[in-house]
Amino acid sequence: MMKVIRNDKRPIWQQLLDQAIYNITSGVWAPGELLIPTRELAHIVGVSRSTIQIVYEELLSRGYTVTSRRGGTRVTALCSNCCRRGSNITPPTAHWCEGVAKTRLDCG
Repeated sequence: MMKVIRNDKRPIWQQLLDQAIYNITSGVWAPGELLIPTRELAHIVGVSRSTIQIVYEELLSRGYTVTSRRGGTRVTALCSNCCRRGSNITPPTAHWCEGVAKTRLDCG
């Protein structure tokens, strides 16, 4: 679960974003996994919903997640030709595939 360290010099949204990216790249959150709704996560972590929305929007803009109007936010499936989990490198959005049904995809 994500945690906020109140005496950390980084903004709260940045702390949570860093933790979320770690969870995705290390495989804690599997490709296709549905993320907790923003209201629920905000309540669990003890922050405002707008803070969680910022984190989710940043994950989306960096290609770590995909969203659908009724399907929520899901972890993006990795392209088997481009990326490997556990890497310390943040993969560029172009190398991520938007399929969420399979664990690994080929982007061609």
